[in-house]
Parts: sequence; structure tokens; C-alpha cells
Amino acid sequence: MVQTVAERAKRYREKLKRNQTKYNERKRKDRQRKALKNASMTTQEKDAYLHAHRQAQQRHRKKLKLNALNQVPSGSVYITKQTLSKAVKRVTRALPKNLAQQKQVLHHIGQGLGILPKPKLIRTQAQVPDSLADKVRNFYKLDSISWQAPGSVMKCVKQLKEKTPRYLCHVFVKRKQSKFFEYIKENADDGTVVCQVDYAENYTLQDQDQIQSAQWSKKQVSLFTAYAWFGGSGEEGHSFSFVSNSTTHDKFTVITCLEILVEEIVSMVPDVDQILFFSDGAASQFKNRYVVQHLTTMLNKLDIDITWNYFASSHGKGVVDSIGGILKRLVWLDVLAGSRCSSAKDFVAICRKKTTTITVGLIHQAQFDATRHLLEKTFKKTVGVPNIQKQHYIKALHQDVIEHSLYSTREEKYVFRF
Repeated sequence: MVQTVAERAKRYREKLKRNQTKYNERKRKDRQRKALKNASMTTQEKDAYLHAHRQAQQRHRKKLKLNALNQVPSGSVYITKQTLSKAVKRVTRALPKNLAQQKQVLHHIGQGLGILPKPKLIRTQAQVPDSLADKVRNFYKLDSISWQAPGSVMKCVKQLKEKTPRYLCHVFVKRKQSKFFEYIKENADDGTVVCQVDYAENYTLQDQDQIQSAQWSKKQVSLFTAYAWFGGSGEEGHSFSFVSNSTTHDKFTVITCLEILVEEIVSMVPDVDQILFFSDGAASQFKNRYVVQHLTTMLNKLDIDITWNYFASSHGKGVVDSIGGILKRLVWLDVLAGSRCSSAKDFVAICRKKTTTITVGLIHQAQFDATRHLLEKTFKKTVGVPNIQKQHYIKALHQDVIEHSLYSTREEKYVFRF
């Protein structure tokens, strides 16, 4: 088959490249020829040559873009491989030189972007080894023990038998509530917000250079903390803290903080239709007839389904406990640097200056007084919920109507009217 001039020239170049000596000699002569040509060219000829060269480069780039081998896979946000390669090089230059560190950094970035799965915390229950249980039994069977304390073994066994049912019920509820808490955080839909609330330990106001008598007249501020997981965002959420000069943690202060917290959540997630609260079972703060009855009022006012889930006794710790600690540490470090913090207003100002990841709000005493004035007469008529301390799930159904159960996922639930 007869070849074209271009095909014969291409075949000649490929054949020439196989002989490196001739190929390098030809390139040397070509460079000399081009150098002599450039030296003999006038300024106008050089400008025309450069213009023609740029146009040839542009035509070549357009040809490469049309080439299927130069295109990135479908679905890529980059148009060509060159732009993708440049982005990769920029990231690669910023990585550590150590290979193990590079892998760890890229793995962490992949988890943050959702490319790789995040590690899940698996809670394990402590088990008493059989060998240890046998040692305890054998210890109480020793004659020296039973003779020194006659009847103590049988008395101990009797007490253990009496307390075992309550203990088993406590462990059962603890596991059910913890399991439901971990499940709902990961599987909540877009219109659901999971929120854990608690009071942090009061912060004692101090100065770096205070007089001696200040040791016996220190004031405190209270911190109401909360962390909200927004549905559809995995386990990502937002932190809240509301600070006040009042150190009273009663029903009126809790209700005031809850209403402000719900307003903040609605402003962040306008289409929220359900809020699931989680907290410990403190009777003076969250688990009482007054707060539960007011949940129905909030339901009627905001048209948002509100459910309150209580952890088992002594098992209400969580991420909210770290929020108060972080804020108090930031304020104390600023005080050590010379700043003054003499009130809740100063506390909030320092926190807002030091962090933007936690929403910190100031609650005035007048807001607590307004809540007391509005609800005090209503609460005098509020009746108690039967066995409320044994209930760990409460949902507001209508005004003054709730649904309660032993734990959150139990099918058997009861309705109560105030």
C-alpha cells in the first residue's frame, strides 16, 4: 500500500530514534540550523514566527482536548487530565515526606470527606471471670471467715438475692437506652434533630491578681450545655452553651434554656419536625412533672414533635460534659493572661472571642423571672406522673397529654393526661 508523505516521515523518525547516535547528531544539527535562522531574522520576522508558533501550540492543545485518551473519566469535576494532575501535585507537595504519615493524613482526609468509613466505637461490657467468682465463693466458705462473722455469709446471700432483680432491671434499661441513643444518632432522617442536654459544673469567678479576702466571697455562673446531631449529617452536629449569673437549676431555668435552645435549632434547621432530647434523670432539673407538662405546651406552640429520653441512673455522661470543660478552660486561660471575668456577660464575651465552634449565649435573670411569672400559677395545678422515676421515655402527644414507657423502644406504652 502506498504511504503518504506524512506517514513516510513518521516511519523515518521512528527508525531514526532507534539509533541514538544518529538521532542525537540530527538533533544537534537541527539546533544549529534553528540558531542560525533566528540570528539572521529581523525583528518583524521574529514576531511573525512567534505568533505562528503560538497559534500552532493552540491548535495542538485543542487537538489533544478532542483526543479521547486525554479526557478524564466521566463524572469528574475536572475537564482535562492536566488540571487534575496539577491539583494532585499541589496536594502532594503539601503532604509530609514520610510515607506512613502520608497514608495517615490521606486516610483522615478521606474519612472527613465521607470517602472512607469512620471508625465506630464498639462498647464492650465488663465480664467477671469465673476464676475470680470461684475465689470469692471459696473465701466466704473458709472456717476462719465464717467463725469470725457467724451468719454473715447467709445474710450477704439474702441481701444479694433481694437486690438482684432491681440491678438486672437497671442494667437492662441502661443497655436499651444506650443502644437506642447510638442508633438514632446515625439513622435520624433529615427532619429529625437528636439533642443531649445537661448542666455543667458551675464556674467560679476568679481574678489572676485578687486580694486575700476574695477567697471567701467568690461568685459563680451556671452553664447549660447541649449538643445537637442534625439528621442526614452522619454524626456531625453543633455545640451550645447558655450562661447565666443564676446558679439555680430548677424547672423555670431549665424551661427557659430549653426554649432558647429550640429557637437556635429551628434557626439552623428550619424544616425540623421532630426533636429527640436525651439527658440524665435528675429530678430537680429534667425528670419532673413540670418540665414534662411544658413539653406539651412547646409541642402546641411550635408544631414540632418532642420526645424526651432519659438514660439510666449514673449513665448520662456524653459529649455535653466536654463542652462546659472546654469553655471554662478557655476562660481560665484568658484570666491567667490578665483578662477579667466578673460576671456571666464577661464569660460569654471571652468565649465568643476564643471559639466559634460553640454557640455561647447569655441568659439574663429577667428571662428566668418572666418564665416563673408566666408558669408559676399553671404549675400549682400540675399533677404528678405515676412512677415517673421509673419512666425513661416520654413523648408529648397533645396539650397536657403525654405518652410514657419504661424505655424508648418498648412497644407497650401508656398515655397520661395532666
